[in-house]
Amino acid sequence: MRRPFGLIGLTYLSVLTVVFYCPQFWVKAVIVAMSVAAVIVALIIKAIRPNVHRTLAWIAAAITALCAVSAVFIYQKAAVDPIVDNYSDKEIKFTGYIYNEPQLGAKAVNYIIQTETIDGEPVTTKLAMESYSGLELEAFDSVSGTGVVHTACSTRELSNGVFLDLDEGGSDIRKTGEGHPSVNAPAYYASRWVNDRISQFFRGNEAALVRAVLLGDKQSLDPSIRSDFTRTGTSYLIVVSGMHLSLVTAGFMFLCRKIGMRLPLLICMLLLIFSYMAVTGFPRSVVRAGIMHIIIVVGYYLPKTPDSVNSLGISALVLTILNPYAVGDVGMLLSFSATLGIVLWATPLYHFLLRFTRLTKLYSILNKRAKEQAKREKSTRKTRALMRLLKIPSAILAALSVSAAASLWVIPVSLFAFGKISPLVVIISLVATPLTTLVLWFSALTVALFWCPFLPFALAWCADLCCKLLIWVVSSFAKLPYAQINADEPYFYVWLGVSVLLALVGAVIRYRELYVPAAVTLSFVTLLVGWSLSELYADRTPYLTVYSDGTGVTVSVTRGHALALLSCGGSHRNYHNTEEALLRTSTVIDTVIIPKSNYSHARYLNYFYDTFDVSQVLVYDNSNSTADIEWDSARFFSSNQSFKVPLNSMVTDVVYANEKTACQYIESPSVTVLYLTSGSDIMDLPPEHRDADYVITEGMPKNLSQLSCRNLYFTGTNAYFDRYRESFEKVSQHVGSIRGQTAKIPLS
Repeated sequence: MRRPFGLIGLTYLSVLTVVFYCPQFWVKAVIVAMSVAAVIVALIIKAIRPNVHRTLAWIAAAITALCAVSAVFIYQKAAVDPIVDNYSDKEIKFTGYIYNEPQLGAKAVNYIIQTETIDGEPVTTKLAMESYSGLELEAFDSVSGTGVVHTACSTRELSNGVFLDLDEGGSDIRKTGEGHPSVNAPAYYASRWVNDRISQFFRGNEAALVRAVLLGDKQSLDPSIRSDFTRTGTSYLIVVSGMHLSLVTAGFMFLCRKIGMRLPLLICMLLLIFSYMAVTGFPRSVVRAGIMHIIIVVGYYLPKTPDSVNSLGISALVLTILNPYAVGDVGMLLSFSATLGIVLWATPLYHFLLRFTRLTKLYSILNKRAKEQAKREKSTRKTRALMRLLKIPSAILAALSVSAAASLWVIPVSLFAFGKISPLVVIISLVATPLTTLVLWFSALTVALFWCPFLPFALAWCADLCCKLLIWVVSSFAKLPYAQINADEPYFYVWLGVSVLLALVGAVIRYRELYVPAAVTLSFVTLLVGWSLSELYADRTPYLTVYSDGTGVTVSVTRGHALALLSCGGSHRNYHNTEEALLRTSTVIDTVIIPKSNYSHARYLNYFYDTFDVSQVLVYDNSNSTADIEWDSARFFSSNQSFKVPLNSMVTDVVYANEKTACQYIESPSVTVLYLTSGSDIMDLPPEHRDADYVITEGMPKNLSQLSCRNLYFTGTNAYFDRYRESFEKVSQHVGSIRGQTAKIPLS
């Protein structure tokens, strides 16, 4: 085996990823069966033909796959299940401390609590909590409290060893001390110091962008800017990754090669790598790059040329050997995919582009001419100048090769994790990546040279200008029609299949002269025609969808890409399912209406703010509110009010507010829906709105006999439904409970 660590490490990472995201028993059984079969076949081939050397690689990969499946099983039974089985969906008493720096979200502060005791017993685990009540807790503060915990459903939480989510509603958390000893403390205080320096020299969106690029803290970025980076596929620029570490260390590595005293400089290089990992909080993408850089640095000092694939495999083993759930970090998977693509494809693609653009031939001609001129003792200055000019397009092609290789290799991960890709990311990266590099270098130098009298202000001005340009470039590209493509559209798979087929044909015919432009044109035309037909024949039917998970209700009204919410409540456990369903329609919510300010109807409001671009929020002002709604753009309405809200071009919502809640009458040209929460009174509605095609209710409305409808959907408890079923059947032709279900109603 030429690259044993690469084979073992990347196989281990790949199998862990499959088993983590597809935990069904049959998936594990298939992997085990294939691994055992591979070992048997390899041994048979080895016995028949001893000179075949690839059999050893097959055996190593198969055994590694078996080890990966076993690692997930052991970790699940030994680390995860004991915590989840003993404490999930129960109220606990705990003591512990804030594990790291609290993360500020849209309206919430995200805490990770490292427990020391649970219910009086020594138990060490992590609890995740989103707080909307301003607890004012700092990193490493000792805390104690009581609260109900649920099984963590976020893959990122699981990857960080967080198996339980603490529900702040009804929790009692108190600060009991400060300065709990932790190995994370030095890194936290270093990051805090850098953050203070950023605040000293930068303001507004530019300061937020510098924090994102330098420290990976993108929470303070304006949601519209974050959305633009996501839409264009360049969000990796504002998440600290291996690219950022490579840029930081590139200049220092250059010095190591130019200055003779290599050992002191290489020691400083190792310290720089470790310091940057610490300041950024040891994200796995940076740790991966850090391990690879350390191997490269040590190999350079020995001297011994390290293999990049082997280095990547070692990084994969280091990051996952103790925590198989680390693959739940999508950022780490994107980092590994992009790096592997660069290692395997960037150089061949660069040489192909050189041949395709005739730069190789032109450079050879100029080089030959320069040698002939030198033999004839003529001046070669003009020829040498032309050769130097050729380095500019060569550099552009090198950047394009790296960007294309990385972008192509992250497509499978992006499709699986986000359900969408950005076809223009290669082109955008040619402009955005150099600007990000300048932002990183100028801001890093600003922080490092803060003690100088004038220089840091000049550097900060340069970084500020680059930030403005970067935001403008990304925002401009985000407005283009092909900036983002949803993978759930049929034309996307047609385009992807055509592109793969063209690539395979090109590999067979070895990319003849006119094939590449013809293939690219055909791929683009396929995408254009598919998108046009999809838009032309898209389903424009408006729908009302009820997501009822048993503890709350989210109601959406959609038409095409238009999205409005008439309620946004539910359990923490089912939030991600609801979010994914809504994201298939749009990343923009035109209107949110909160008919009752409690967790059953408003819990997701602050969550959605982090994911969607919300235009307007209308909140019923209930003095008995249990949800802490703090929304800068929210408009509050009280009882004895009625108003009409257009939800899209075909559907309107008439809101009637009484003393306890707000009733909503949704009407389209052919269908009407009456949405009622608990505490509704039918007499608060005008007579013409007491008759509807559909009624959605979670309780027994007052004066129910005044109501008439063809279909009634009940979202409350089954016991309550059974109790009042006969009453419901008197006013509706069809009655049913949708508690814990999703109901979709066409509004035309």
